[in-house]
Amino acid sequence: MYALRPLILLFPLLLAACGGYSFGGGDYSVLPEEYRKMAIAEVSNPTMYSWMEPRLRSLFRDELTRRDLVTWVDDRARADALMTINVIRFYRPDEVTGAEDETLRSSANIEMQVVIRSARDGSVLWNSGNVAQSWPFFEGEQDQADQTVTELAVRKIADRMSQNY
Repeated sequence: MYALRPLILLFPLLLAACGGYSFGGGDYSVLPEEYRKMAIAEVSNPTMYSWMEPRLRSLFRDELTRRDLVTWVDDRARADALMTINVIRFYRPDEVTGAEDETLRSSANIEMQVVIRSARDGSVLWNSGNVAQSWPFFEGEQDQADQTVTELAVRKIADRMSQNY
């Protein structure tokens, strides 16, 4: 029994050393605690897809809230940090065409970047870098592919915002 005591004491440390386990409540944010009250300052959307801006705002709010990485405020004056979401490119190329040059499979693709700045002085607190995501789809699945590819891109950025990725 006494021989097991050191192993029992070391077990929690071994679990903590494994990347997937933590003793905290949620993911660890790359943002310092004093910059976790956030507002979305802007969504730069050079595409013709008007659904993109509200979709990205909603996805970021939901994902970062779920992970407990930030606290959202509606009034930018109360925010410590401001998020800018830059859609670089969104496109749907044909990936597979048939013998008659008909589209058999396409892909929804998004490239984007998120920059978080201090609301006090405008300094960059965090930059996601360019994030690219794609999702294949068949004829008639375009709307679902658009939803999926944007959701996956937001998750990828949220992963970068946390230590547990």
